[in-house]
Amino acid sequence: MKFSKLISYFFHPINFPIIGTILFFLFIPEFIFKPQEYLIIAVIFIGTYIFPILLLWLLKRFEMIKSYHMVTIEERKFPLYYYLFLSLLL
Repeated sequence: MKFSKLISYFFHPINFPIIGTILFFLFIPEFIFKPQEYLIIAVIFIGTYIFPILLLWLLKRFEMIKSYHMVTIEERKFPLYYYLFLSLLL
């Protein structure tokens, strides 16, 4: 894998919440206990990775999207609204 490809995967916008949370806990460790840190990181990981992947799998299974690339605008609307709702909820 090229270094530029690695950098683009690491700095993808979907990674910012988890990277920011981990960096916060690394530099400001005295405010929150370790079990609480792990719980917060787990909630952010589930909200930014597990739920969207599960949603895409369900959409593909129920044939609401034809591919995971979601080529048409109509295929992109529901996942976008779902992720927006999930982000506002959390």
